[in-house]
Amino acid sequence: MRAKAARARIAVRKKAERDIRQKAAIKKIPLEHCYVVGQAS
Repeated sequence: MRAKAARARIAVRKKAERDIRQKAAIKKIPLEHCYVVGQAS
């Protein structure tokens, strides 16, 4: 049960990171800035 939840969380985090990278590519913003914003929220 716990492992399943952990895997789901990892999948969500990976999707979020992918979305951040795509937005960064579109806006041409340095990834470091995007990661800081992503982790703050």
